[in-house]
Amino acid sequence: TKNITCGEGGALVVNRPDLVEAAEILREKGTNRTNYLRGVVDKYTWVDTGSSWVLSDLLAGLLAGQLRRFGEIQESRMRLWNRYQDGLSDWSAESGIRVPYIPADAEHTAHAFFLRLPDLDRRNAFIDHMRDGGIHTAFHYQALHLSKEGQRVGRAPIPMPISEQASRTLVRLPLSASLTVSQADRVIERVTAFAPHC
Repeated sequence: TKNITCGEGGALVVNRPDLVEAAEILREKGTNRTNYLRGVVDKYTWVDTGSSWVLSDLLAGLLAGQLRRFGEIQESRMRLWNRYQDGLSDWSAESGIRVPYIPADAEHTAHAFFLRLPDLDRRNAFIDHMRDGGIHTAFHYQALHLSKEGQRVGRAPIPMPISEQASRTLVRLPLSASLTVSQADRVIERVTAFAPHC
């Protein structure tokens, strides 16, 4: 579902110089190896907690290829996102099912195209309808303050009904750079065949 992928991996951006060394130690499995490579210390040793989060060469190669094709990937995703928006706008207005709204002065990344169904029952009926047509749709948004960890560390002293409603009603349509326009049209055809008022 990511715009670009390398399987597992990521990047850490640190904007506070006082945290750079701690981040390097974490990356170096808890050692001060980076300082050794810089010649700051004559040998390296374990100095703190760390783990093996370094990207493998194979995955780095996959990522490099994705980055070289980034413009092409984004163009493809944007074309499909716009196809969904154009193909579902009238249906959305008639059915009461919401599509993403992008303000005129904003940009988006074409990461996800989602629908907001009126309630949980109709979202589940929609997912079943799409699956019966051979199309996988996903709901994955969860109100974090309701999760076990969110309740343990969360800071939501007031009810959050909009977040909770989104977690019960949001569903994502298929969107990837490998999806063809004809496949997107098939998704649109199946979506618009859904009767939300039943």
